[in-house]
Amino acid sequence: MKYLLDTCALIQLVNDSSKLPEAARHAIDDDSSTIYVSVLSAAELSIKVGKNKLSLSLPVTEWIQKVTQLHHLTLLPLDLIPCATAGQLPWIHSDPFDRLLIAIALQQNMPIITSDKSIPDYAGVQVIWK
Repeated sequence: MKYLLDTCALIQLVNDSSKLPEAARHAIDDDSSTIYVSVLSAAELSIKVGKNKLSLSLPVTEWIQKVTQLHHLTLLPLDLIPCATAGQLPWIHSDPFDRLLIAIALQQNMPIITSDKSIPDYAGVQVIWK
């Protein structure tokens, strides 16, 4: 099974994976799972670091590379289709990063590992968190 890990879940995985809900931990730890992290997470992290809302132990590029290797995550490149369709989604959520992750999940038919309470309101999006 393949899953998309959102930025907040990625940070929680790195900081203290024991605090992730059981379903999320099970999905991430399952050897048959492929856990994807979108390159959008690097952009979101970079903005948070630039606004002093987040501190990382390394520059964002190095941090993402180290974390993906350490946790056996697969970096997912940005694709034109979700970028072009994110604005066509219902306006349940206004965060552009989350809207793009939702569009990616829909395009790739992947559940999202996220604590965001608005994302399950999108038709066709499966959320793994509980």
